[in-house]
Amino acid sequence: MGSPFEVLAARPRGGTSSADAHHLLAAALEAVGEAIVVCGRDGRVTHLNRHARELLGAGCDGRGTDAITWTRALQPRTASGLTLPAEDLPPLRALAGEVVQGVDVLVTLRGRETLLEVCARPASDARGRTRGAIVTLRDVTEPRREEALRRAAVRS
Repeated sequence: MGSPFEVLAARPRGGTSSADAHHLLAAALEAVGEAIVVCGRDGRVTHLNRHARELLGAGCDGRGTDAITWTRALQPRTASGLTLPAEDLPPLRALAGEVVQGVDVLVTLRGRETLLEVCARPASDARGRTRGAIVTLRDVTEPRREEALRRAAVRS
């Protein structure tokens, strides 16, 4: 397989049933040490791995909801605090075929401002048609705060 996302398009072979393949994929996503959200081609959240559920909290599960409803609950903003328009949301950009790398998105989680670094990629089938999106999230609140303090100290 060329990319890790091609596993979504792989057809089970031999003695592996479709249900087994689904369970193996779900287990693999749970084992990854990064927060991962999977959206279907209609933008509905189909899976959040353990790290995503822990990062986002119980109120932001979002499975079965469309990307706009789910992300609206997070109140996404730019790192400077401006409202992030729906068309700029990384999952929706990925569903449109774009690879999104390292976008900082400010959200409200459990009543506190959290800066997430978001990456999103389209998940394509064997014919290259976008079938969904894979989104990774990383809390960069503290590293970015420390970086800003270091820069301020250097300027002083």
